[in-house]
Amino acid sequence: MGENAKGSVDNVGFFRNDLTDTHVRMIYTQGLANIINIAGVDPGGKAATTWGTLKQR
Repeated sequence: MGENAKGSVDNVGFFRNDLTDTHVRMIYTQGLANIINIAGVDPGGKAATTWGTLKQR
């Protein structure tokens, strides 16, 4: 599943428990950072971001 998906991943989360449909919908609509009250990581200037940009060209 997902082997043929095209695009990029902009959010990743690791969870100790299975997520319910309700949890997934909340994360999708409200954003993970808003639900668990954390600030996201700024990817600007990071090597992985630069490499991903170059690879897309």
